[in-house]
Amino acid sequence: MKTRLPDFLGRREDSLAVQSIILTAARIASFAITFGIPIVLVRVFDQTAFGVYKQLVLLLGTAIPILNLGMYASLFYFVPRDEGKGQRYIIQAIGLLTLTGALGGLAVLIGADQIGSGLGEGAIRPYLPLLALIIVMSTPAELVNSVPVVDRRPRLAALTMAGNDLLRATAIIATALISRSLTAVLWAVVVAAAVRGLWLLVYVSLRRTDNGLPPSLADLKQQLAYSLPFAAAVLFQIGHVKFHQYYIAAEVSSAEFAIYAVGILQVPIVGMLTQSVVEVMLVRMTAAYEKKEFDEMRRVWHSALARLGVLLIPCWVLAQVFAADIIVLLFGDPYVGAVPVFRVFVSTVLLMMIVDHSVLRSTGDTTFVFW
Repeated sequence: MKTRLPDFLGRREDSLAVQSIILTAARIASFAITFGIPIVLVRVFDQTAFGVYKQLVLLLGTAIPILNLGMYASLFYFVPRDEGKGQRYIIQAIGLLTLTGALGGLAVLIGADQIGSGLGEGAIRPYLPLLALIIVMSTPAELVNSVPVVDRRPRLAALTMAGNDLLRATAIIATALISRSLTAVLWAVVVAAAVRGLWLLVYVSLRRTDNGLPPSLADLKQQLAYSLPFAAAVLFQIGHVKFHQYYIAAEVSSAEFAIYAVGILQVPIVGMLTQSVVEVMLVRMTAAYEKKEFDEMRRVWHSALARLGVLLIPCWVLAQVFAADIIVLLFGDPYVGAVPVFRVFVSTVLLMMIVDHSVLRSTGDTTFVFW
């Protein structure tokens, strides 16, 4: 494939372990960069303002996975299978997500009064127009981390992840420290999303000089046939993962929700490691399935299970033992009430080792994922 990218950012056929290590290292760097965001905000804002911020993050984290319609996942299936159509599938995804992002932002504006009255005793209401703008900008821009991965450019993907997170964290933390205004912080998030979107467009224009056939309705239907069942399954997953947060947010004040939000702190290395392994596994298993190399698919899956188990179980043990120290160190004595919540919540990391849906995604069985 012809490309305008420098050679050192080109494709690498490294092993599953090497590619996973590269991507995990990037996510660790991103975590180190972004971890300071809540640590700073919890000290800049009072509990009510911090609780509102966490409610906005909850809404954003719900909207984006729904509005992407499984398009992120579809790229891991279509691009590795057919390089000649890779560009058109990416362009189709960007166009569709631009539309769904706009619709999602409009929905937030229309339902702002209902959302505001339903969460945190209405404290969130004044910030919903900015949340709508963030949704519009972020829905297509989130593709920026996935496209280099499916292109088998782990080094470029790593630089993209770390660079975008560095920009976002710097903008949020600096804005918070200077302005001490939640509104200003949200504008910083808007700017960071705009930069991600711009970088996505630049990369897509540079990834190849031969753009192949243009996007088509037939290819978009094929892409949606894969992605929509997966997106429907994601709806159930979102309900399972986030319902408890919405329930608490609707029942308590924003200040009390801040304590609960601290308690459901994700152990960072878990998500980073799992996502890195799964993304590399998907690309390799999809290519193996296309060649009907089922033994290779089994080998890759077993390799992923072994690596995740060796690392996730010790993470869970350490989190249980040092739960109180972690919460107090990071968030201070006012949030010590979050410790029991954290102990329960951290046990969910043990369920992340199976990665069964990833196998079905590699074979195109997204309807089975839904059921």
